[in-house]
Amino acid sequence: MKELNGLSFHANTKLAVMLVLSTLYNSKERVRFWYGDGSGKSWNEENDVMGRVGRSTGSRKIPLLIKNSNSTGGGGIICDRIIKIVRTRDNRVLYVNNNFNQSVFKAVDCEVLQDGETFAPNCKSPEAAQRLADYMNGKRHSK
Repeated sequence: MKELNGLSFHANTKLAVMLVLSTLYNSKERVRFWYGDGSGKSWNEENDVMGRVGRSTGSRKIPLLIKNSNSTGGGGIICDRIIKIVRTRDNRVLYVNNNFNQSVFKAVDCEVLQDGETFAPNCKSPEAAQRLADYMNGKRHSK
């Protein structure tokens, strides 16, 4: 484990990520995370990637993703797998892995394709498919 500003992090967490998360802790800033592997390839997570940064209670205080202002807790952030952090209010990139690589999502009628393969086959409308594609591409922060 590593520690910075009272927060405990996985031993493989990059210092730049630790600095951003410790700065965001207890702020009102909403952020979005992209998780991925060591090569910078995004896992293309759709859920549990947006909120504000809080921390756990107990002897080792780990960063938590707090979904909204009414939430009293949240899940642990997979700090060592973060490859990109974006502040949602202005789409400002706070951290990005040098090798960040994300799939390309495209809406076709009521379907969303990921690198040409089916990702979401049955969206309610072409507009819903476009919103999902834009969300997955990071062009918007709500589906």
